[in-house]
Amino acid sequence: VSVDLCDCFDTLELWFEPGVPNRYRFASIHPLEAIGIWKEFITFHSSNPRLPSTSSEYLSIHAACCRIAHLSRASDHLYEL
Repeated sequence: VSVDLCDCFDTLELWFEPGVPNRYRFASIHPLEAIGIWKEFITFHSSNPRLPSTSSEYLSIHAACCRIAHLSRASDHLYEL
């Protein structure tokens, strides 16, 4: 994942909506192409079987926070903090 996408994730502009296990749909306040995303889904996996898979619970919480922040317009004040 690129630094720009990490920044969008950290600033609540990008989130992942869960579907089937380890597969998520990209969601954003921006058009996906504008932030360099050219596909609709991402699948998280590891070549190391000892590593745990990505927590769908944490990603769901992050997605809910993003939607709430934007629907309430609280995200407008994010950079003031």
